[in-house]
Amino acid sequence: MNTNLRLFTADVRSITPVYSGLGIQIDSLRIPYTVWGFHFCASVDPGPLHFHEHTKLGNAIKATSFDSDAAGLVGVNVRQVYALTFGIGSCLAGMAGSLISVMYSFSPSMGPPSP
Repeated sequence: MNTNLRLFTADVRSITPVYSGLGIQIDSLRIPYTVWGFHFCASVDPGPLHFHEHTKLGNAIKATSFDSDAAGLVGVNVRQVYALTFGIGSCLAGMAGSLISVMYSFSPSMGPPSP
């Protein structure tokens, strides 16, 4: 915590891109950027679900999550599945973080208190 405060100061920071105040105007209805962020997340969500349910690699991920030893015995490269799932999770977390960082302010002291 103290290292973060020394490196980044305790100032609250925010990201304000050019498009943050923009939205779509339909007659008297204005749809702000935050609603577009929700729609983006809702449109991205079915992709990983379809991948997980309907592909051979999705079945390999599911088998590895249930029992990695048994998945390895039937020919699944468990290390490769672990690396792939880490990459997919990192990608989704990066997309979510980029959307949240535009909507909310952040500081080094946010989050749960350290023990």
